[in-house]
Amino acid sequence: VQRLNDIFQIGGGRRVYPDAIHSRFGHSIGVGVLTAKVLSSMQARSRDPHVKKQIEEWGPVVVAFGVLHDLGHVAPGSHIAQKVWFPKQKDAHEEISRRIVKQDAGLREVLNSVIGEGAAEKLDSIMSECLSVPRWTWQLVTAGGWNVDRGDWVGRDSLMCGVNYGSNDRVIIANGLAIRPTPDGVGGDLVILESGVGALEPFFSGRTALYKNVYGHPVARIFEAMYVLVGERARALYLAG
Repeated sequence: VQRLNDIFQIGGGRRVYPDAIHSRFGHSIGVGVLTAKVLSSMQARSRDPHVKKQIEEWGPVVVAFGVLHDLGHVAPGSHIAQKVWFPKQKDAHEEISRRIVKQDAGLREVLNSVIGEGAAEKLDSIMSECLSVPRWTWQLVTAGGWNVDRGDWVGRDSLMCGVNYGSNDRVIIANGLAIRPTPDGVGGDLVILESGVGALEPFFSGRTALYKNVYGHPVARIFEAMYVLVGERARALYLAG
């Protein structure tokens, strides 16, 4: 987890925005904090006892998921590792995160000690999106649309780059989120109420602008292309002995 302090949140974009030297560690803590706030809000507003019980049972593990979701980033420039070391392959950082959580005995001991016995196994099932766990437990962190991961990095990256793309009201969004109960008491999708839909519009606009003007800036793309070429040359030299 501490290793994330040495991994930049964004890759080539920091060559354009020199103050964007924030780390994956700060982002991961931010995601954990935002997860806890959203869960607390949903639990306080829900009138369904089953939903309240689900949040009480699964909430602490979901917060842990928020903190640990980016463990699989392995390069100083985050996503750039995929392009350099695993060209033309599917992004693997989420799978690597799952493997670390499953295989690191010390991490699992801490999870079970701090949250409660069985916490590590619960986290395994959430990260694997098992059918036996409530769907909102992983939707809140990794599902499409708005999630706590994107909710944090859109604002954080905008702030550190000195742009205003990340200006959206996370409080309204968080207060608009709810869990839709299911008859079997297991399912439960994450939904947003009509009152929160309006706050999503500037979020999606800001996210699009970040991809276009920060992550997709011509200098950022050149920087990443140079690293890809360095990786290709290194492999060629290795094969040549």
